[in-house]
Amino acid sequence: MEGKEADQDDMESTLLALREQSNGKAKKPGVVYLATVPPYMKPQKLRNLLEVHGKILRLYLEPEDETVWKKRKKAGGNSKRKYTEGWIQFEKKKDAKKVALMLNGQQIGGKKRNFYYYDTWNLKYLSGFKWEHLTEKMLYESKTRQARLRAEIAKTKKTNDYFLERVTQAKALEEMENRRNKKRKNQNLASSENESTIDKDKRVRRQVYQHKPII
Repeated sequence: MEGKEADQDDMESTLLALREQSNGKAKKPGVVYLATVPPYMKPQKLRNLLEVHGKILRLYLEPEDETVWKKRKKAGGNSKRKYTEGWIQFEKKKDAKKVALMLNGQQIGGKKRNFYYYDTWNLKYLSGFKWEHLTEKMLYESKTRQARLRAEIAKTKKTNDYFLERVTQAKALEEMENRRNKKRKNQNLASSENESTIDKDKRVRRQVYQHKPII
């Protein structure tokens, strides 16, 4: 008898869930936008801080620009990665709204030894925003970065080709100048040798004077 009542309760729960889903009352997820991520906060730390307010389905943090990270690391700064902004998808829309309304502008707080104790939340609930919008945004930005990278590579290649062409021209002109100088040197050397031979002939030639008539 108890088994039949349990089966009936399960059936009623299933029917109620289906009825709510058909009426559009099924739970819908909500997305919260994090405008600024506290320095060096990792995704798991963020999840731990926010999940006490509601179950999180997905979370994405945008990494800082690679060149900015490399420049800071080269200058001797912190080598940890930073994140610039983030999106958090809660299982329930009401939890997402509550988190944005309750925490925005508030100090993160916690224990005073907490590294993020004095940082503040900068949260906003994104009405009508779906996670697919974020993936589309990421795909668009990825394509844009790839196009920009291809343009930079083409520009660099063009500059390198021009530089190599100028180097080749400079080498050709240098070789021509070297050949001219060598030819000029050989001509000067030949001219000097000719003058030396003439001077030698002059020195060897002697004048002979006739003292007696030849009969």
